[in-house]
Amino acid sequence: MKKITLFIALLMACGISAQNATTLNNPKDANGNMIFKWDCANNKFATDNNFEIDQTVVFAVDVTGTPLEAWLTATPPKTGEIRSIGFDFWTQWGGGGGALDGRFAKIKTNVYGATLNFKQFITSRQEQNVMLQGTVTGETAVTNAFTIGKVTQIYSNILGFGYTPTDTGAEWWQLPMTTAVSMNTAPYTGTKTSVSFYKADIDPNFFLNSFLDWGGYASPCVVIPTDVKNTFVSNSPIVSYEYYTILGGKLSVKPIDGIFIQKALREDGSVTTTKVFLNK
Repeated sequence: MKKITLFIALLMACGISAQNATTLNNPKDANGNMIFKWDCANNKFATDNNFEIDQTVVFAVDVTGTPLEAWLTATPPKTGEIRSIGFDFWTQWGGGGGALDGRFAKIKTNVYGATLNFKQFITSRQEQNVMLQGTVTGETAVTNAFTIGKVTQIYSNILGFGYTPTDTGAEWWQLPMTTAVSMNTAPYTGTKTSVSFYKADIDPNFFLNSFLDWGGYASPCVVIPTDVKNTFVSNSPIVSYEYYTILGGKLSVKPIDGIFIQKALREDGSVTTTKVFLNK
């Protein structure tokens, strides 16, 4: 009888746990994997997480249906405070515990995100071991995130935080959703490396006067220039062109429509970039 009673109690406990469990509202791909990549051009989630660890993307979460949804709209304790969503990333090789925390900004409704390049972000935070082989079951070869064919597993807690113009941590670590993010990058090829950028240069008003030394981090869908702006335009002949997405990813051919960056390489070594919009 005691065993039966204990078994019933365990079942009830599991049921209660299941009812209280919450997950993000991000869509899933055909294989049931949650999608975190945001499609800026169409203002919606992409159809997959097809990006490499050194490729700049907009990473987003949808907290609809979670306790954070109600918390975001509740009256904060400080006058002028704005509530948003934070993160704490790690990989299969380590990290987390606040080492790779940061802030998302609202994209729309309950969707929050940021422009991120994980390689640059991790490096600027001095957490390079997160991209190196650690003690991972089944791994014996010397590999890292930049080994051709390697998949990096990305995880993150999702949490609420509040900020003011002078205090980016007015509230912090509210209603944390433990390991709410779990996804794999595309296998590494080394062909999709995006241009380097720092928040201080690209987006200093994103959380004003804060995190200026963070690389690979900016507000959602910000345009990342492909090089430093020229103070003059050279008259030297153009010898070749390169093409990039608005997030800095290099393209193999010139797009036939849409928005992209055209980079002109001149004979004297100077470059000129132009934002192009083609509509078929």
